[in-house]
Formats: sequence, structure tokens, C-alpha cells
Amino acid sequence: MFALFRMLPVPKALILSVLSGYLLLPSRTVVDLPLVPPLDKASVISLVALLLTQRMSLAHRDARRSSIRSLRSQSMKAGLQAEGASFNGVPLGRPGTRLFFVFLLAVVLSPFLTVFRNGDGVTAGPRIISGLSLYDGLSMSINLFIAVIPFILGLRFVATRDEHRYLVTALAVAGVVYSFFVLFEFRMSPRLHIWIYGFFQHDWVQHIRGGGFRPIVFLEHGLAVGLFLATALLASSGQFRVRATAGLAKGPWVVGGIWIALALLLSRNLAAVVLVMVFVPAVLLLSVRNQLLLAAFVAVTFLSFPLLRGVGLVPIETIISAAEIVDERRAASLRFRLYHEDALLERALEKPLSGWGGWGRNRLYDEVSGRDLSVTDGAWIIVIGTYGWIGYIAQFGLVALPLILLWRQQRRQQDPFDPATAALAMIIALSLLYMIPNDFRNPIFWLVAGALAGRCQIALTEKRVLPTRRNSARPSRLPTRQPRPT
Repeated sequence: MFALFRMLPVPKALILSVLSGYLLLPSRTVVDLPLVPPLDKASVISLVALLLTQRMSLAHRDARRSSIRSLRSQSMKAGLQAEGASFNGVPLGRPGTRLFFVFLLAVVLSPFLTVFRNGDGVTAGPRIISGLSLYDGLSMSINLFIAVIPFILGLRFVATRDEHRYLVTALAVAGVVYSFFVLFEFRMSPRLHIWIYGFFQHDWVQHIRGGGFRPIVFLEHGLAVGLFLATALLASSGQFRVRATAGLAKGPWVVGGIWIALALLLSRNLAAVVLVMVFVPAVLLLSVRNQLLLAAFVAVTFLSFPLLRGVGLVPIETIISAAEIVDERRAASLRFRLYHEDALLERALEKPLSGWGGWGRNRLYDEVSGRDLSVTDGAWIIVIGTYGWIGYIAQFGLVALPLILLWRQQRRQQDPFDPATAALAMIIALSLLYMIPNDFRNPIFWLVAGALAGRCQIALTEKRVLPTRRNSARPSRLPTRQPRPT
């Protein structure tokens, strides 16, 4: 990663570092240092990226200041007057918006409310889980801050149109390369992680499907492979739209998209395949405005999903019946998941605002034996059971807010956003739907969400600055005072 930051600009180095780290580093490996929370792959990627971006941005800032001083001295020698603190082509930072800061602050502080409301222990038979302390709140807060570091970096460094295009290109190319590993494990069984790192990162039985194997490569689960391939396929489709808009050659992206789609079909991820069948045609055929509308609708639906699920507005039986048409065994697995989600949702509603906290306090146990009875898979039920509605709105509102704001800004401006930005919004929308039954909040997910938030703040800044410039250029309508005749 350090070599990337030495050779490339900060936005490109950041994108490649997050992608390569998530796709190639070992999973289920934790470094447990004293006085800090355990560090896994995602934590290491986030912290290293933060350190390197800050180091390089400080170096660039020093170089920029020296160049400004040089230009200012040259201007003074030439008798020119320098206006303000910036020169043409010298960006001095991007103005932020308070709304994203409020959500980030809520994410980091929500664990302390959870700790305040969970000082009592949980008892089930012989199992006793102690109450939460201030140390637990601090640990959870640090973990959440580390998790959203890619969001902060994406907001700061991956916010412009060109950076969005580079991110889409990098995702598509990474998907093409990773497809070779996926097809290898489809044929030879999941072995790459064992060969390189010496152990298998999950349950082997879960990766045997339909007389074959479900590839897992270096990720935490085979389902995570399906989500990444779906993301890469949407990125390839978005890059196709970018090239079509610019009148450039589209052939390589068509071939790359077909290759990624083949790997996705063979990866045995039914949910990812179904979502791709909906979202890829939307990226290819819908206008940018309609893509952002669809993404905003998905964001609002996901934010309100626990409420919809609690009042029975989600057609559970219809979904299970549709799954039975495809595969009865998968339909039975889905029914099992939904049953446990209903039970866990009832448990979460006992403390709706603050949640139950960590250490398994949000789970259900047998009152006699103390045996764990819960199965938690979906990101929504995990977050709302652990942090309550406040933590749920804070964490997923941070992701949903850019989608909603982009759609609103698109309605109010004449120049549309770039197709790459729309493709990134569709990637987040697909990921949110995918995380209803699963939980894969990985660094790529947070980086893309942060990039969309950065684009929002640039659009908001332009909206506020441009009218001021027009008004300043408009001649004054006040009558000028005529001199009094003498």
C-alpha cells in the first residue's frame, strides 16, 4: 500500500489499496493488541489507509503552500495583486456539510447510550452475561469509527467526476481479475486460502452446493464473493454507459461484463444473480435521473425495513413461495432465517432506542440450559438488536443519505450527474438489498458510500456558490445619487 501512495495520486492509491487489501488479505485473522479492540482485515485496511492518506495529504499541503508562496512573491514582483488565499488550479479543500458530520457523530456516540441503558446483566439458566461498562462503550465506539474510516476517506478524496470514473473502472477491472480465481475454485474446490495462508476461513460444508463448490477465494464467505461480483458487474455496466456517452469504444467493457456475469452464475449465489438481473438492465437502460430515483427508493425502503417487517407489511409468505419454485431446500433455509429474525426483532423491541449491546446480549437463549437459540445473518437485525433504532438510523442513514440527496439535487439542476456516479449509487442500492439477509459491510461498501457523500457535498457547494457569483456580477439596480448643482 505504501508503494501505491508513493507512485499514484492519493485518490487512485486509496481506491487500489482498499480493493487489493479486501480482495487479497486473509480472512478470519485477528490481531489482538492490548488496550485496543481486536484488529481484523477490514480494520487493518482502514487504519493503514487513514495513516497513508494523512501522510501524503500533509506532504501535498506543504508543497502547495510553498508553491502559493512562490506564486505570491512572483505576483508581487510583477506588481500584481493576489486575490484571497487561492490561485487558479490550486484547490484549498472542499467545504463539508453539517449533516454528514451529525450522522458520523451519532455513529460514534450511539454505543454510549447503549451502555447507559444496559448496565444490568442477562441471565438464562446457567448462562450469565454481565452488564455493559464504560470500557465496553469505548471499545464499541472505536470499532465503529474504524469501520467508517473508508467512508470518511471516500468523502474527502473520491468525490469528483473523474475520481468516480476511476473507482468504477477499478471495480470492473478487479472483478475481471477476481473472476479467474472464482472459476478456479469452482472447478478445483475452495483451496486458494488454504494454499497461501494455511487455513480455511469458514465452514467447508457451507461451500458445497448442488454437487459442486461455492468459491470463497480470500473473502469471509462465498456470499461475499457473490456481492463483489455483482458490484463489479454493475461497475462494468456503468463504465459502458460512460464510454457510450463519450462516444468511445465499448467493446472491452462488454466482454468484461460477460466474463464477470459468467463467474457470478457459476459462483452459486442465487440472491446476487436475481439482484443483478434487475439492476444491470436498470444501469444500461434507465437515465441517470431514474437510476438515482431507484437508488433513493431502495435507501428509504431499507431504512424503514424493520418498521415494515414489524407491522407485517413485508410479504413473507409470497417470498417463501417464490423461493420454493426455485429450490425447496433454499426455501426451507429462508423460512428458518425469517423465523429467527421475527424472534430477534421482538427481542430488539424490548429496548428499541438503545438496543442490547454486544457480547451476545441481543440473542435468545434457552431458559433452562442457557443454549444459544438464535441465528443472526442480516445486517439490519444485527444492528438494530445491538444499537437500537438510534444506532440503526445513524449507521445506515450515513449510507442512505447520499442516495436521497443525489436524487434531490438531480431534480433541481439541469446538468445531470455522470453515469459513473449513478452506477455507484446503484451499487450501494444493490448492496443494501443484499444485506437484508446477509451482513457484508466491508471497506469497499463504505468507500463507495463515502464517494457518493463527497459528490453530494460538492454539488451542494456549487449550488450555494454559483448564485453568489451571478449576483456579484449583476449590476446594481439602486439609483445613483446625482451631484447637487452649485
